[in-house]
Amino acid sequence: MNKVKLGCIARDVVTGFKGVIIGQCIYLTGCNQWGIHPGIGKDGKLGEPAWFDETRIEFISEGPELKTKNIKKTGGPQNSPSHTTGLKG
Repeated sequence: MNKVKLGCIARDVVTGFKGVIIGQCIYLTGCNQWGIHPGIGKDGKLGEPAWFDETRIEFISEGPELKTKNIKKTGGPQNSPSHTTGLKG
């Protein structure tokens, strides 16, 4: 598992489900999982991601280079407002 990281191409060895790793979930119980997104299918529709136990994931390749330089920021964490409107007391 040492090569697997976000953005890698991976496959579930039980079902053969293959795609890009989009997330990791670390549980207190030690049952860690990785989310894999299959991309666009042969029918042209966007596939649904699935989550698999860490022991079922096989590393395939480093995956595509993610281009983030010219991405427009559209939101995310914001500062709290400096004042409260309409609330008293």
